[in-house]
Amino acid sequence: MSLEMDPPSVYNRGFGGLERYAVDAMLGKKVEIIFRFSDLYRFDPEDFSLLIVGPDEELQDIEKIIDWISRGGIAIVLDELNYTKPLMTLLGISRGDMFNIIDVADCHFDGIQMKILVNVFTEILSDNVDDIQQICRYINIPIAIRVRYGKGMIVFIGDSSLVINDVYLKSPQWYRINSEFIRLLSMDRDIIIYEGSRKYSRITSAFIALVISNINNGIPDVMNIVIGDSLMNRLATTIILMFVSVLYTMYKFGIPKYRIDESITFKYVERIEHQEFREKVRKGMLSWIKSTEK
Repeated sequence: MSLEMDPPSVYNRGFGGLERYAVDAMLGKKVEIIFRFSDLYRFDPEDFSLLIVGPDEELQDIEKIIDWISRGGIAIVLDELNYTKPLMTLLGISRGDMFNIIDVADCHFDGIQMKILVNVFTEILSDNVDDIQQICRYINIPIAIRVRYGKGMIVFIGDSSLVINDVYLKSPQWYRINSEFIRLLSMDRDIIIYEGSRKYSRITSAFIALVISNINNGIPDVMNIVIGDSLMNRLATTIILMFVSVLYTMYKFGIPKYRIDESITFKYVERIEHQEFREKVRKGMLSWIKSTEK
């Protein structure tokens, strides 16, 4: 299912969604999904990294993010639009120009040098140089910086499309590289994905998130008790349990959908701009793939 405006959501199977990334992350790590930053208190800051990817609305309750980071948490913010501005402003960070191109950027951090694929991104600027490190640049343009805050850190990346489904489908190699980039920035911790800014029903989505989380985090223990250590039996049981749970969830609650209450959705002009932006991302990937085939 592709959601309207093709947001980078774990529930979006369209080109701009994060469904593939979420599934891949679950294979190796505990993955939690939250809809309010007030839920961060449930997770040990030193064990988890928080992902905020392309919000559809301006972030609220940013003081809860800051408090969690100050106690050892890591936050990775991927956004080329302006919905994370309150958080950036608080830390003396701002956005510069937007670049409607797809190309490779150079990254250097913690003794690691690597390249990542970027597609429609913004320059990331800083007013404070004391606790800030530029970690990725496109030519001479900073597009990712890391800010140390208290015992933790927060990374701002001016591109929300690093691990969207479209990258996986059109360039699996770069998808793996970009996924590894995020894993390294998160210091290989378990993952919290923030979905609170999306436009679909939060009640339905919260239930689905709970089901997925419980399945992912509880299956290993159940399988050890019921079917032992056989790899094939464990794999088959995992697939069956997940399939049955998803079918039941969809039957009982329906699938995530956009709310139509105009008081809580974008104005018409803003929606068109958002759609045009996502279309630029898709066209950028297609153009880049064609250029590499020549």
